Amino acid sequence: MQSTFYGCTSLTTVPEIPSGVTDMTSTFQACTSLTTAPEIPSGVTDMYGTFSGCTSLTTAPKIPSGVTAMNSTFSGCTSLTTAPEIPSGVTDMRFTFSGCTSLEIAPEIPDSVTNLSYT
Repeated sequence: MQSTFYGCTSLTTVPEIPSGVTDMTSTFQACTSLTTAPEIPSGVTDMYGTFSGCTSLTTAPKIPSGVTAMNSTFSGCTSLTTAPEIPSGVTDMRFTFSGCTSLEIAPEIPDSVTNLSYT
């Protein structure tokens, strides 16, 4: 589902994501009207930039346990107030919450994370 809805600025809700999806790179990037995130399928491993720039997103979805890459997942989500729990297998969190100016509750960072630059 790489970049499937990229830049759909009028998109407010999303249908169910198919269970076989493993890569959600930039799937909803720059969907500035998206307020609610869909459930992320359990097989997803890469969420690079998935919700980056979704300025109306207020609630983050649960991150599946198999995700290892979360760089820029929520960067620029200025309405996001609570971060999701980070799975223990995540290694890369560069820019994950960069620019999340409304974030009130940060997640616990697992020991598996090796890169937190600009998070």
